[in-house]
Amino acid sequence: GREVHNRVLMETRVWRNPRELARIERLAKALLEPRTRKNIDYRFTLLDDSAVNAFSHLGGYVYFNRGLIQKNLSDTELQFVIGHEIAHVDLKHCVEKLTYAVRASEVAGGDAGNLVHIAYHAVALGYSEDQEYEADKWSYLGMRKLGRRKDECLAMTERFAKDEAIEDANKSNSQNSTPGKVIKETRDHFASHPPTAERLKRLAALP
Repeated sequence: GREVHNRVLMETRVWRNPRELARIERLAKALLEPRTRKNIDYRFTLLDDSAVNAFSHLGGYVYFNRGLIQKNLSDTELQFVIGHEIAHVDLKHCVEKLTYAVRASEVAGGDAGNLVHIAYHAVALGYSEDQEYEADKWSYLGMRKLGRRKDECLAMTERFAKDEAIEDANKSNSQNSTPGKVIKETRDHFASHPPTAERLKRLAALP
């Protein structure tokens, strides 16, 4: 995880924003208390990237792009994203992803450099739909246990579902239209995710 983290920082500059970083750490603290993998120390990093995105990988490294933070998310919306990324680590999705990538590349017993290379590129491949749904559920239930209202726990997914619906409408109105900056960034963020409407439907069915 540490080696992959170093690769990430070689590709993208850190966004120095102590206030927002402290906010993320504060919102994450309560969600980390009930985690299963107590031996992992989570490290949060802000990246100077305008894309609306957040991701995590081996060892509890979690990243939030400037573009996501600048969407002016409420605490509950941001907490859901934080929980979703923590879930990928706590549910061992990161480990499973690397294991699959290594096997798919027919690399067994390779040196650390090869493993780091594979792990770094696996980050961009995204998770399976089932893993994304599991991460959503983990975050949602974690927030509910903290006393968050149901509507608060659904707010983030609802926001992106509306953006996605607007994009679909724009496509219907004009095949040649170019989506606005905010909608394009939202689309990029969910490029490897299941349809947002389906994610929202599954979350809304939870207590």
